Amino acid sequence: MNENETIKNFVIQKAQERKLSLRKVAAGIGIGSSHLSAILNGKRPISVDVCNAIADFFDTQRVELYNMIGWLTLDEDEELIDRIREYSKKNPEFNKFVKTILETKDENERKRIMRVLRAALGK
Repeated sequence: MNENETIKNFVIQKAQERKLSLRKVAAGIGIGSSHLSAILNGKRPISVDVCNAIADFFDTQRVELYNMIGWLTLDEDEELIDRIREYSKKNPEFNKFVKTILETKDENERKRIMRVLRAALGK
């Protein structure tokens, strides 16, 4: 399943659970309904900002959603993600770096960056 299908299934399931229309979901995450529709139908890639807004709107941890759509592998990076989250709270500028990592579509490059980050954080 690709990231758009995963996001589509997630958003539709959560919207149904909360008895919300997709128009209300779009408004809640701060985008237009046509933008959300394009993402859910695979016509537009999901950005990190929209992914974060979806996770926040549905009270889901961002890293769990990243894992669902294949941006991260929590099995090997869960401890690192926790450390990044804590570091980010103290250093908001670090979020720009994390965003860059997550926007890296090449899985091998993203894993390489994560290894460098892990080494820099002393793991």
